[in-house]
Amino acid sequence: MLLKSEALLAELKQLLIFRDLTVPELKIISEICEIVMYKDNDLIVDQDTESPYFYAILEGEVSIWVKGQEGENICVSKIHKGDIFGEAAIFIDMKRTASVMANGNVKIVSIFRDKFFNYVNKYPRAGMRIYLFIIMSLLHKLKKTNAELTLEKESTVTSKDLERLKAFIPNPWTEE
Repeated sequence: MLLKSEALLAELKQLLIFRDLTVPELKIISEICEIVMYKDNDLIVDQDTESPYFYAILEGEVSIWVKGQEGENICVSKIHKGDIFGEAAIFIDMKRTASVMANGNVKIVSIFRDKFFNYVNKYPRAGMRIYLFIIMSLLHKLKKTNAELTLEKESTVTSKDLERLKAFIPNPWTEE
Protein backbone atom coordinates (compact mmCIF):
# COMPACT_ATOMS: atom_id res chain seq x y z
CA MET A 1 0.00 0.00 0.00
CA LEU A 2 1.30 3.47 -0.92
CA LEU A 3 1.71 6.00 1.84
CA LYS A 4 -0.26 9.23 1.42
CA SER A 5 2.93 11.22 0.65
CA GLU A 6 4.06 8.63 -1.91
CA ALA A 7 0.66 8.79 -3.62
CA LEU A 8 0.87 12.60 -3.72
CA LEU A 9 4.39 12.46 -5.18
CA ALA A 10 3.14 10.10 -7.88
CA GLU A 11 0.27 12.47 -8.71
CA LEU A 12 2.55 15.52 -8.79
CA LYS A 13 5.04 13.69 -11.02
CA GLN A 14 2.22 13.21 -13.57
CA LEU A 15 1.85 16.99 -13.95
CA LEU A 16 3.94 18.34 -16.83
CA ILE A 17 4.97 21.34 -14.74
CA PHE A 18 6.76 19.03 -12.26
CA ARG A 19 7.71 16.16 -14.56
CA ASP A 20 11.43 17.00 -14.76
CA LEU A 21 11.97 17.52 -11.04
CA THR A 22 14.09 15.14 -9.01
CA VAL A 23 12.49 13.18 -6.15
CA PRO A 24 13.96 15.51 -3.47
CA GLU A 25 12.74 18.58 -5.39
CA LEU A 26 9.32 17.01 -5.79
CA LYS A 27 9.13 16.14 -2.08
CA ILE A 28 9.64 19.80 -1.17
CA ILE A 29 6.98 20.85 -3.69
CA SER A 30 4.59 18.38 -2.07
CA GLU A 31 5.25 20.07 1.29
CA ILE A 32 4.41 23.57 0.03
CA CYS A 33 1.33 22.76 -2.02
CA GLU A 34 -2.23 22.41 -0.85
CA ILE A 35 -4.60 19.82 -2.28
CA VAL A 36 -8.19 21.01 -2.56
CA MET A 37 -11.26 19.12 -3.75
CA TYR A 38 -14.10 20.91 -5.53
CA LYS A 39 -17.57 19.75 -6.53
CA ASP A 40 -19.52 20.55 -9.68
CA ASN A 41 -20.03 24.32 -10.16
CA ASP A 42 -17.81 25.27 -7.19
CA LEU A 43 -16.05 28.58 -7.77
CA ILE A 44 -12.26 28.12 -7.60
CA VAL A 45 -11.12 31.57 -8.78
CA ASP A 46 -13.26 34.69 -8.91
CA GLN A 47 -12.61 37.25 -11.67
CA ASP A 48 -11.47 40.70 -10.49
CA THR A 49 -10.16 39.42 -7.15
CA GLU A 50 -6.50 39.19 -6.17
CA SER A 51 -4.92 35.96 -5.08
CA PRO A 52 -1.27 34.91 -4.66
CA TYR A 53 -1.90 31.30 -5.74
CA PHE A 54 -1.42 29.36 -8.93
CA TYR A 55 -3.05 26.01 -9.62
CA ALA A 56 -2.64 22.69 -11.39
CA ILE A 57 -5.41 20.18 -12.04
CA LEU A 58 -4.73 16.73 -10.63
CA GLU A 59 -8.14 15.29 -11.56
CA GLY A 60 -11.12 16.59 -13.49
CA GLU A 61 -11.89 19.62 -15.61
CA VAL A 62 -12.61 23.31 -15.03
CA SER A 63 -14.32 26.02 -17.08
CA ILE A 64 -12.86 29.47 -17.59
CA TRP A 65 -15.47 32.27 -17.46
CA VAL A 66 -15.10 35.94 -18.34
CA LYS A 67 -17.59 38.72 -17.71
CA GLY A 68 -18.95 40.18 -20.94
CA GLN A 69 -19.67 43.84 -21.63
CA GLU A 70 -23.22 43.45 -20.32
CA GLY A 71 -21.98 41.69 -17.17
CA GLU A 72 -23.00 38.23 -18.37
CA ASN A 73 -20.63 35.32 -17.80
CA ILE A 74 -19.17 33.77 -20.95
CA CYS A 75 -17.39 30.43 -20.97
CA VAL A 76 -14.22 30.97 -22.98
CA SER A 77 -12.34 27.75 -22.35
CA LYS A 78 -12.10 24.46 -20.51
CA ILE A 79 -8.92 23.04 -19.09
CA HIS A 80 -8.22 19.50 -18.00
CA LYS A 81 -6.13 17.23 -15.84
CA GLY A 82 -2.47 18.24 -15.96
CA ASP A 83 -3.11 21.85 -17.00
CA ILE A 84 -2.23 24.90 -14.92
CA PHE A 85 -4.10 28.17 -14.39
CA GLY A 86 -3.68 31.36 -12.43
CA GLU A 87 0.03 31.28 -13.19
CA ALA A 88 0.29 35.05 -13.67
CA ALA A 89 -0.17 35.33 -9.89
CA ILE A 90 3.36 34.00 -9.50
CA PHE A 91 4.77 37.13 -11.11
CA ILE A 92 2.60 40.02 -9.97
CA ASP A 93 -0.26 41.12 -7.73
CA MET A 94 -3.13 41.74 -10.07
CA LYS A 95 -6.82 41.06 -10.33
CA ARG A 96 -7.77 37.73 -11.86
CA THR A 97 -8.73 38.09 -15.51
CA ALA A 98 -11.27 35.25 -15.39
CA SER A 99 -13.30 33.08 -13.06
CA VAL A 100 -12.65 29.35 -12.84
CA MET A 101 -15.42 26.88 -12.00
CA ALA A 102 -15.33 23.13 -11.41
CA ASN A 103 -16.96 20.85 -13.97
CA GLY A 104 -17.84 17.85 -11.84
CA ASN A 105 -15.47 16.70 -9.12
CA VAL A 106 -12.06 18.33 -9.41
CA LYS A 107 -8.84 17.84 -7.47
CA ILE A 108 -6.53 20.85 -7.55
CA VAL A 109 -3.06 21.54 -6.24
CA SER A 110 -2.49 25.18 -5.28
CA ILE A 111 0.81 26.85 -4.45
CA PHE A 112 1.20 30.12 -2.58
CA ARG A 113 3.55 32.62 -4.26
CA ASP A 114 5.78 33.29 -1.22
CA LYS A 115 6.27 29.58 -0.56
CA PHE A 116 7.09 29.11 -4.24
CA PHE A 117 9.67 31.94 -4.17
CA ASN A 118 11.34 30.35 -1.13
CA TYR A 119 11.39 27.05 -2.99
CA VAL A 120 13.01 28.65 -6.04
CA ASN A 121 15.68 30.26 -3.86
CA LYS A 122 16.56 26.87 -2.35
CA TYR A 123 16.22 24.88 -5.59
CA PRO A 124 17.09 27.25 -8.46
CA ARG A 125 17.42 24.46 -11.07
CA ALA A 126 13.95 23.19 -10.31
CA GLY A 127 12.61 26.74 -10.09
CA MET A 128 13.96 27.60 -13.53
CA ARG A 129 12.31 24.52 -15.02
CA ILE A 130 8.99 25.45 -13.44
CA TYR A 131 9.33 29.09 -14.56
CA LEU A 132 10.09 27.93 -18.09
CA PHE A 133 6.98 25.75 -18.08
CA ILE A 134 4.86 28.66 -16.80
CA ILE A 135 6.22 31.00 -19.47
CA MET A 136 5.60 28.42 -22.19
CA SER A 137 2.06 27.91 -20.87
CA LEU A 138 1.38 31.65 -20.98
CA LEU A 139 2.81 31.89 -24.51
CA HIS A 140 0.64 28.95 -25.62
CA LYS A 141 -2.45 30.66 -24.20
CA LEU A 142 -1.49 33.92 -25.91
CA LYS A 143 -1.02 32.12 -29.25
CA LYS A 144 -4.43 30.45 -28.88
CA THR A 145 -6.07 33.78 -28.03
CA ASN A 146 -4.41 35.47 -31.01
CA ALA A 147 -5.69 32.73 -33.32
CA GLU A 148 -9.23 33.11 -31.93
CA LEU A 149 -9.09 36.92 -32.31
CA THR A 150 -7.82 36.58 -35.87
CA LEU A 151 -10.65 34.22 -36.74
CA GLU A 152 -13.16 36.61 -35.19
CA LYS A 153 -11.73 39.59 -37.10
CA GLU A 154 -11.66 37.65 -40.36
CA SER A 155 -15.28 36.62 -39.94
CA THR A 156 -16.51 40.15 -39.25
CA VAL A 157 -18.32 41.84 -42.12
CA THR A 158 -16.77 45.20 -42.96
CA SER A 159 -18.17 48.21 -44.79
CA LYS A 160 -15.90 47.27 -47.70
CA ASP A 161 -17.59 43.84 -47.81
CA LEU A 162 -21.02 45.50 -47.87
CA GLU A 163 -19.99 47.72 -50.78
CA ARG A 164 -18.90 44.66 -52.74
CA LEU A 165 -22.23 42.95 -52.00
CA LYS A 166 -24.20 45.89 -53.41
CA ALA A 167 -23.01 44.92 -56.89
CA PHE A 168 -25.03 41.69 -56.61
CA ILE A 169 -28.23 43.21 -55.24
CA PRO A 170 -30.46 45.10 -57.68
CA ASN A 171 -31.53 48.54 -56.54
CA PRO A 172 -35.35 48.73 -56.75
CA TRP A 173 -35.23 52.55 -57.08
CA THR A 174 -33.33 52.61 -60.35
CA GLU A 175 -34.80 51.84 -63.72
CA GLU A 176 -33.15 49.25 -65.84
